[in-house]
Amino acid sequence: MKSFSKCLICSVVILAILLSSLTASAQTDDTCDTSLPASAYFRRGNAAFRDKDYETAITEYTCAIKRNPTSTLAFLYRGSAHYYLEQYDEAMSDYTEAVKLDSTQAEAYMGQAAVYMLYNMPDEAITAARNGVQLDPEDADIHYTLGRAYAMSRDYAQSASSYKNAISLEPHYADAYWGLGSDYDNLMMYQPAISAYQHYVDLAGDSADEGIVARLDYLKHLLGLDKSPL
Repeated sequence: MKSFSKCLICSVVILAILLSSLTASAQTDDTCDTSLPASAYFRRGNAAFRDKDYETAITEYTCAIKRNPTSTLAFLYRGSAHYYLEQYDEAMSDYTEAVKLDSTQAEAYMGQAAVYMLYNMPDEAITAARNGVQLDPEDADIHYTLGRAYAMSRDYAQSASSYKNAISLEPHYADAYWGLGSDYDNLMMYQPAISAYQHYVDLAGDSADEGIVARLDYLKHLLGLDKSPL
């Protein structure tokens, strides 16, 4: 009898979970108020995105897309929200759709490049980032992304060139100096590596990566630029 009661309770719990799941699904489908224009949902998505509430941002951008399936920016920003939630397949899908809708959207190519690097696909990342650079050569972030992609493919000379472009556009770009220092380090050009690493440490301040600080100290000692023992 106890066994029967236990099974009955289990069945009720499972049924409740299933009903809850179905209800939640229905609520998700019905969250979009058809009386609101796509622009209203888009603005709400932007507000949630700024607050780093990416789940809500995705919901709002999805409603914007339902109201306007050709909204390039809604796909682009929803892709970025997915990216920050580490939902990389969904992010790539949205970035790709944004490119299909508007092939001049440089930021979508940059998003694709970032995901390709996470997939360990440097060649595809380079292609996507180069597309972005061609469309918006004044965007330091896209040059930085291209530099990362080249570094992943171990083309350190091209990577350094891209990081330099990013720095020329944004002289206080700490991470670009980090990347540049790493490229010079890999090319065994230690003097410029020290210079780049030093710029990174100066700009990053207390948030500077400890490994880079240690590497900088080591290179300085290696070249006799300090008097401290290893």
